[in-house]
Amino acid sequence: MEAQNQVEDRSCLGDKDEISAMETLQHFEVALWAAVVLIPVIYYVNGPAVSNDQWYVRAGLIVIAYLGAPIVTCMKRRTTKQRNLRPDSADESVNVAGTNKGRYHAEGDLVQ
Repeated sequence: MEAQNQVEDRSCLGDKDEISAMETLQHFEVALWAAVVLIPVIYYVNGPAVSNDQWYVRAGLIVIAYLGAPIVTCMKRRTTKQRNLRPDSADESVNVAGTNKGRYHAEGDLVQ
């Protein structure tokens, strides 16, 4: 009986168990910036590459981290900016003063 209640409780969560694309992008961004910070530390601890394979792997990681981190950050900012500019977004339906004057409703009608 208790297991059935837990299943019913989880049904009210909706899609909370799914990870959105934005959340995945945020995790990827954090991982890339962590790599940017830690690559010099790892190089200092391990020293120079001892084989060609090790050099290619390090060079690949450096290129991916140093190019990927700013690119992903720009992608995330652009996506967030576009989301905030949409007239039907819920957070823009009410302005700071608490009135809807000059703002869009959820239906998309401009209120004067």
